[in-house]
Amino acid sequence: MAETVTNWAGNITYAAKELHRPHSLNALRNLVAGSSRVRVLGSGHSFNAIAEPGADGVLLSLDALAPEIDVDTTARTVRVGGGVRYAELARVVHRHGLALGNMASLPHISVAGSVATGTHGSGVGNGPLASSVRAVEIVGADGSLSRFTRDMANRFGGVVTSLGALGVVVALTLDLEPAYEVEQHVFTEMPLEGLDQATFETVMSAAYSVSLFTDWRAPGFRQVWLKRRTDQPLPDFPGRPRRRRRCTRCRACRR
Repeated sequence: MAETVTNWAGNITYAAKELHRPHSLNALRNLVAGSSRVRVLGSGHSFNAIAEPGADGVLLSLDALAPEIDVDTTARTVRVGGGVRYAELARVVHRHGLALGNMASLPHISVAGSVATGTHGSGVGNGPLASSVRAVEIVGADGSLSRFTRDMANRFGGVVTSLGALGVVVALTLDLEPAYEVEQHVFTEMPLEGLDQATFETVMSAAYSVSLFTDWRAPGFRQVWLKRRTDQPLPDFPGRPRRRRRCTRCRACRR
């Protein structure tokens, strides 16, 4: 019986001959080796057919694998299983006094999926989520398990953001840093007048993360959200809007 799955928005449907949720690495390797066409499901935050294996292909979910999260406090790294989501990862590393330098915008997003698809960071000063990857473990088409590390230089970026073309990502090793807190400042009514390219770039790089909101009716932005690390000063920038409120401080793992 054919299986169909949609992305999170429900506007893209993926069809496959079968949907599998292996419970062990060995079962996954055997499944991949015995299949002619495989696509892996993450949290479904893609607006394209990247996970479409075709009617005769196989869809693979890593959700049933053990949620491996192994923290090395000396090296400040964490080895993460392919099915782990950002919320569970952040909670574990925080218990060790550590944190990720950047995370996805929603807690349930798959770490491996966001890395493989080259997902952006939360601010212009933050690299893509893949920039924190130190090593990646992939099950290839023949079921073999390979490990690739950052010292591969020019080839490593292509392996990390391979969009699933090289195989199934079953584990990642990520860089960590000392735990920190983030607070959000909300400003209102930022006019477009005087907002040239240079000023816009200054605004967007003014904090750890900057978000602009408009209803397209007013000649400007209704709200500007600045998220800053509390160990850094609140920035100033040209045309700074009126300050509205500041949220309660939150730990980086809960933002």
